[in-house]
Amino acid sequence: MRTRQTARLAKLVQISIFSAIAVVFTFFEVPVWLFAPGFYKLGLSDAIVLISGFSLGPTAGVLTEFLKVALRLLLRGTSTFGVGEMANLAVGIALVLPSAAFYERHRTFKGAVAAMLLGIASVTIAAGIINYFVLLPLDEALFSISESTIIAWGKAVNPLITSKLMFVLLLVCPFNLLKGSLVCCVTLMFYKKLSAIINDFSSKFVK
Repeated sequence: MRTRQTARLAKLVQISIFSAIAVVFTFFEVPVWLFAPGFYKLGLSDAIVLISGFSLGPTAGVLTEFLKVALRLLLRGTSTFGVGEMANLAVGIALVLPSAAFYERHRTFKGAVAAMLLGIASVTIAAGIINYFVLLPLDEALFSISESTIIAWGKAVNPLITSKLMFVLLLVCPFNLLKGSLVCCVTLMFYKKLSAIINDFSSKFVK
């Protein structure tokens, strides 16, 4: 019983550390001016979340994502009535949950690559669906932004964007495809090293 409780405590410590590191990374995001409006930003915080999911399992990955978003909200507040935070949470879970669940059953290098490809596909599709049916309508309702304004934002970076559907297909989906790919590349490079460091630290902290 004592060993089981110690293992649970060590896992909670590791999740907390991963979440804290991920929050720090949220402060270093950059806009992608070439094909997206300035409020679409690339960051690597979800790489830390994905490393947590690969190291500790899908449930831990989802919890890390939740804590990251919650801590970010506490530290910076919100200017979007929580819409931006909800979007980050949903998209983050769409990446980490299928990836970590697949990798949990196929813990090899090929399994990791397949898991990441699954996660990239999942986050790209999920982001498109969520934006089209939930986030963009919420933006219109909460901030009195017309659909034509949203289309104009997209058209400013891509003349082919002439409708909300095209906004999602030619802007939202490619952006999340790029972001998911970048996150997975970083995860592949640093997963073993970072998870080993945090595991070693937590084992010394929890005795």
